[in-house]
Amino acid sequence: MAPLLSVRGLSLRLPAVGTLLRQVEFELDKGEVAGLIGESGSGKTLTGLSILGLFPPGADVRGRISFNGNDILKTPHSMLRAMRGRELSMIFQEPRSSLNPVLTIGKQITHVLRAHLTFTATQATKRATELLDRVGLPDADRLLRAYPHELSGGMCQRVMIAMALACGPQLLIADEPTTALDVTIQAQIIELLRQLADEDGLSVLLISHDVGVVAELCDRVITMYAGEVVNVAPRDALLQRPTHPYSASLLDATGLAIGLPAAAPARELTPNRKGCAYQPRCAHAVERCRNTHPDLVGDTNAATRCLRSGELELSGLVA
Repeated sequence: MAPLLSVRGLSLRLPAVGTLLRQVEFELDKGEVAGLIGESGSGKTLTGLSILGLFPPGADVRGRISFNGNDILKTPHSMLRAMRGRELSMIFQEPRSSLNPVLTIGKQITHVLRAHLTFTATQATKRATELLDRVGLPDADRLLRAYPHELSGGMCQRVMIAMALACGPQLLIADEPTTALDVTIQAQIIELLRQLADEDGLSVLLISHDVGVVAELCDRVITMYAGEVVNVAPRDALLQRPTHPYSASLLDATGLAIGLPAAAPARELTPNRKGCAYQPRCAHAVERCRNTHPDLVGDTNAATRCLRSGELELSGLVA
């Protein structure tokens, strides 16, 4: 069966900045929950936006993004607008700032429904009520009349999920959906996303810097560093025996990948590099790592961008 989403050779360059994404490759199957992990600035959010055809002005974009057999890079803008929210949805970072502060929750959800589906106002309101109930928000009638500032962060996040699910998309891109939420609400959001995948067959691409969240929710994990995919692995394989030093460092970092002690390379240093992007921070780097840029070797289920991956014994979290 063909994958729902296939990203092949995705590269993105801004003339005034440099190369931000370089040869990004991965797949996502129908009903699969995949994690896209890495530190801030690794290219995760830009990759997610690219899947929706949302590129920075003036960007030079190469490669292929195939969704349900359609090449996003060749799809007309009008068709892309119709697909966003209908077939492809995204939960953006910081849900409170993503919601319109001057419109009620009800108006924002019903607007999505009526923009994509032939719903009357009454039908849209009924569906909005059902959606709020689906994401675990009681007293929907009151919430539909409320404004974003009247809701907690966790409630705003659930509203964003309800809006993203409004038209029954096949793929949900969730960008840091648990950031700034307390651990109890985080667990509820994770459980909700897993339930939606299991019960509704929804495919989810979870973008996160938190390996703990990814380990709890995802089937497969894609690791990005400096605009490249450096590791693809099933979740259990990653936790037991990572095949890339960066993945191992994320697992080893305090609190499950809150970050690494050394700074990530500046974006303007990434174009035209000769060696491995990670080698300045890698404890396992040797001379050839400084002079040869590694290819992503493997298949869609397990791949590594490391010249020494076959030589190293890296530690995971699970013995």
